[in-house]
Amino acid sequence: MINRYFRSVLLLCSFMFLFQACKKEEESAPQGYQTGSVSLDFANMVGTEVLDVTGSTSYMNAADDPFTVTEFRYYLSNFELLKSDGSSFVIPDSYFLIKAGDPASLKRILKDVPGGVYTGVKFMIGIDSTHNVSGAQNGDLDPINGMIWNWNTGYIFVKLEGQSVNSPTGSYQYHISGFSDYSPVNGNAIRYVNMNFNSDSLIVDGTRTAKVFLTTNLLDFFTDPDNLSIASTNSIMTTGLAAVRASNRYQDMITYDHLINPEN
Repeated sequence: MINRYFRSVLLLCSFMFLFQACKKEEESAPQGYQTGSVSLDFANMVGTEVLDVTGSTSYMNAADDPFTVTEFRYYLSNFELLKSDGSSFVIPDSYFLIKAGDPASLKRILKDVPGGVYTGVKFMIGIDSTHNVSGAQNGDLDPINGMIWNWNTGYIFVKLEGQSVNSPTGSYQYHISGFSDYSPVNGNAIRYVNMNFNSDSLIVDGTRTAKVFLTTNLLDFFTDPDNLSIASTNSIMTTGLAAVRASNRYQDMITYDHLINPEN
């Protein structure tokens, strides 16, 4: 009788121990979203048309200058994914040279993003002052890409070249740079973009890659707050006031289009 009682107590204790162990294991198991990747997909447009950089398509800017495009490149850097609570995840070493006409440069993968729901993205048009003066670098910051003058003036943030019958020389060249706060002598052409995904939510969860689609409208290079005329200014090749004014025009050229979340 006593042995039966002790066996019952021992069985009950064993059951309770196993129950607590399972409960503890369940509570310590990973919860919520898993680390994943985000793809940033860029489309370069002129209004509603896909930008042609072969020089064979003529466009019209706000100053009524017809123009063609043979090169359009720009640096985007220092990306952060934003959450609705005000927190963010900083993407390390995010320096991307976007080159119109080069499909490989138009799709960028952000890896090891903490799982969760994101409501926007923040980034810089240009290169921060630290990397402007860091000497020779690799990848998208390699001088071989033709987007740097020298280590005093730094990287070219946005490069636009092409032809126009309104230009005194028949062509135009705009190489925008400048990372100093002392404007207009040197000028600061770095511009920040803080972009919401409107009513959409970006979900990062596991091995499937979420996709964000962004559109760059070249017409914004020529408009607001003042129109740039190729006829009167067909070249900007130095830092200073002209470069700062150009950066004020193009700071809103990149807009959010839509996103695609990974399927479960």
